[in-house]
Amino acid sequence: MKARTLFTTILTVSLLFVFFVSVSLAEELSQPVYKVIEEKNVMVEMRDGVRLATDIYRPDAEGKFPALLVRTPYNKTAQWTASAAPFFAARGYCVIIQDCRGTSASEGVFDAFQPEGPDGYDTSSGSEPVPGAAGKSGHLAPRISGSPSGCLRPLQARTLSLCAPK
Repeated sequence: MKARTLFTTILTVSLLFVFFVSVSLAEELSQPVYKVIEEKNVMVEMRDGVRLATDIYRPDAEGKFPALLVRTPYNKTAQWTASAAPFFAARGYCVIIQDCRGTSASEGVFDAFQPEGPDGYDTSSGSEPVPGAAGKSGHLAPRISGSPSGCLRPLQARTLSLCAPK
C-alpha cells in the first residue's frame, strides 16, 4: 500500500510540475502585442433582415488581421470565448462572437440547426466586413455549438480557412 501512495504522490507532483512549466512557457512565448478594442452587441443583419447580436474584439491598430468566428446558441458572454477573445485580439486576431438566431440578444426564432449555415455564411462572408478583419476567418465552435460550424462548411464561405468544431 505504501508503494502505491508513493507512486501516486510522485505522479501528482510530476504532473503539477509539467503543468506549471507549460503555463510559464506559454506566457513567455505568447506576449500581448496590441491594446484591444471591444465592441459589444453590434447587430449584424442577415440576408432576411434578422439581426444577430455580435461582440467584436480587435487589435487597436491599423491594418487587417485574421478573424476567429465563434457562433453560439448559448449566451456569447457566458462562454470561455468571452474571456479568450481579448487574449487572441491582443495577439493580432479579430475575434467575432455571435449569438445564434433567436438566442440571447439576437433577433429571430431559434430552430436547432436551421438556418445556421446561411447565418454563418452571411456573418463570415457578408457585404459589411468586420473592421480590421483580413477577409480570412477561422470558425471555432466549443461544445455543442460545433453544430453551427458543421452547417457552415458545405456552403463553402469564401473567407472560411479553418473550421474546428469541438
